[in-house]
Amino acid sequence: MGLRRLWISATTADPLERATKLADLGDGSIAAIIHAAGVASNNNIVAMGQAARRERATTPRFDYGDFANLLAKLDRQRVMSELLKQFRSEKTHLNALNLLVRLNEPLCVDPMIDDLGGRWRGSAISVLGAVADRRAVDPLIRLLGSTDRVYEREDICKALGAIGDRRAVPALIDALQRSHEPRRDDQLLWTIRQAAAEALGKIGDRAAVAPLIEACHWPEPPLDQRNAGASEFARFHAAAIRALERLGDPAAVPVLIDTLWREGQKYPIGEPLLRDSRRCAAAALGKLGDTSAIEPLLKAAANRFMHKQTIDALAQFDDSRARETVAAAARDRETCFICGRSGGKALLPRASADQKQRAGGDAVVASMLAFVEGIESGTAGTSTCINCGRWACTACIDSNATFVDCPSCDLPIRR
Repeated sequence: MGLRRLWISATTADPLERATKLADLGDGSIAAIIHAAGVASNNNIVAMGQAARRERATTPRFDYGDFANLLAKLDRQRVMSELLKQFRSEKTHLNALNLLVRLNEPLCVDPMIDDLGGRWRGSAISVLGAVADRRAVDPLIRLLGSTDRVYEREDICKALGAIGDRRAVPALIDALQRSHEPRRDDQLLWTIRQAAAEALGKIGDRAAVAPLIEACHWPEPPLDQRNAGASEFARFHAAAIRALERLGDPAAVPVLIDTLWREGQKYPIGEPLLRDSRRCAAAALGKLGDTSAIEPLLKAAANRFMHKQTIDALAQFDDSRARETVAAAARDRETCFICGRSGGKALLPRASADQKQRAGGDAVVASMLAFVEGIESGTAGTSTCINCGRWACTACIDSNATFVDCPSCDLPIRR
């Protein structure tokens, strides 16, 4: 058996193919399969560097999940024993970590909890979040309250959100609020707040509604895209709004409306850094169905960056003004905004004079020629605005330029 493994390792170049053959030999090949995963990872890193330098056109497909699937077919105890040994080794730690994350094996929970007090606790937090076993909740809560490392606190919040146990809600609310006071490293603390807000949304406990509403009222830093702290704040604010959407509590309606639209607001509705928050607020208001949101949604629908999200939200209301706005948007999406043709016809380019002549005057044959040659040349079909859903025939775009501006959003639509 040992000679067989050596022969496979020596004669099979592709690491995944080698690991697949080794897996057929049984549990004695566990270490060799783990090694093959590390080789594949290193090869992929080298290939990506070559691709970045344009020394090669493509990179080979690589996924640790393929190797984890092979290990999952072997003896669980022996696989865990070997992976934990390599996890605690400097040389093989990262390779073992990636396999443990993808194996999702409950046998590793207790050893990872033990490692929360050791050198590899950052990696142990990641594994516990991936396995999402409730045994890890209390140890993670204790570590969240004791560690002052920003990235560890962020990863613990993510892990607790993945586990989804309500016991973590008070600790996550504390992480959300305890990080509120400005500090010299305030930019990093926004990442903890974001992770805590996302976790509270995933767990879905209504006790989080009031703290999240309060957090949405925190004063924002100067929203300058060159300010990294402003970007972190914007991501946190969008996460808090998404969490309120998941929780679906009517008490959130005022803050959602305030986020979407208010008279005399400090930043315009199209402000890039707040765009995600406002789009999430529109979606949440549509889901909640409170009629007090109709007027703000109608105002926001006029903004080119908010058009699609507000129209989708207004479609949830049984209101005459909302229905008219939604119907007008639907009519706009039914036809090419350049030539006015409907969607079915727009998929076919118009037959040219040459195609009509070659078809001998037969309109059906001419249309088929136009379709086949349009597919070959890339002129058949449509191109859609990613923001509002309006579209134009590819042929119409080609007749104007390589792109046209959407009449609703002023964003370029390319063929």
